[in-house]
Amino acid sequence: MPRRMNPGNLLDSRNGRFLTFGLLYVSEGIPYGFTSIAMVAFMRQPEVSLALIGTFVAALFCRGPSSGLGRR
Repeated sequence: MPRRMNPGNLLDSRNGRFLTFGLLYVSEGIPYGFTSIAMVAFMRQPEVSLALIGTFVAALFCRGPSSGLGRR
């Protein structure tokens, strides 16, 4: 029978906590950098109007009454 490897808990050691914090920090920054820099540069091409960009942003962030926030 093969022996299972026990990876342990990353939060048990100081280096593990720093690694976890660093990975979470990077995973938070990559989507923010993509949306704040790359998407803006891509959408500001000459054939894309400001009205179309506004519609795109509104569709992403303003979902209307069925936004999943529950009853009010």
